[in-house]
Amino acid sequence: MNKIVALLGFYRIHRVLFNLIFSAIIIVILARGIPDLIYLVMGPLLFALGLFSVVGVNNIKDVVADRISKKGDMQSFNPLATNVFTVSQAWAAALTPLVLGIVLAFFLNTETFIFFLLFIAFSLFYDLYGKKIVMAPFISPACLAFFIVLLGFMMNRESDPVLPYLVMIFYIFMVVGQIGLDILDYEGDKAAGYARLTVVYGPVTGARLAIALSAAMPLLTLLAYIHIGFWWVSLPIIGIALLQVIPVAQKYNLYAKDITALNAKAALSGLMLQYLVIMVAFVVGLRIIGG
Repeated sequence: MNKIVALLGFYRIHRVLFNLIFSAIIIVILARGIPDLIYLVMGPLLFALGLFSVVGVNNIKDVVADRISKKGDMQSFNPLATNVFTVSQAWAAALTPLVLGIVLAFFLNTETFIFFLLFIAFSLFYDLYGKKIVMAPFISPACLAFFIVLLGFMMNRESDPVLPYLVMIFYIFMVVGQIGLDILDYEGDKAAGYARLTVVYGPVTGARLAIALSAAMPLLTLLAYIHIGFWWVSLPIIGIALLQVIPVAQKYNLYAKDITALNAKAALSGLMLQYLVIMVAFVVGLRIIGG
């Protein structure tokens, strides 16, 4: 039982589940309603397998930093760092979902297979080599946004004018979230010699950038409203998302000055709520519901 709990922590299952919810919402938006079951099942499943593998390799690579930054309740996030897993067990846990994902993507279609391999390749490159540069918080989210492109191609919606907006907003959302996670890992990353943005310029500067990007998400949604011709009912929802920048800013500023797991949860929860409101604006604006 302890190994199962450790495995869930190793995969950062809570974070993966949120990504699966986001991917399911995006699939519904691209389908303009209830999608074919194969997309609703296979899309998130393939995303989960890819994330399990990428997160697993990330934990193996970050073991030194995590022994410093993953204290208390966060110890379960990397059982290798707390010696619950051996190195061989960690590699087995990281590579098994990778093999399953490759097999699944191969049987879906050629485009999905190629995009999945590219998603894995770019993500692993980041895990192994990309963490020691200032631009690190922009690289990992790009890999995740790349998977949204994969979903578009898997559903034959690559020419959908909504897809670029979904990809860009998801990317910005993930960058802001990654900065939040990097702030929490500040001490460990600094000790490990990582030159992340939050280490080089400090948590406060990182938080200010995150706040500015948080404002960019509803502005992009407003651009989609004008460009695509959303239903007018979505406009006040976009306004709510823009107003949410205020509590996001307050929470990120507090968090950067007092780096605790509780403040991290508050900042990331506020960001997640803002993103979900934006997705509601897309759903309503495209008349998927309520139209």
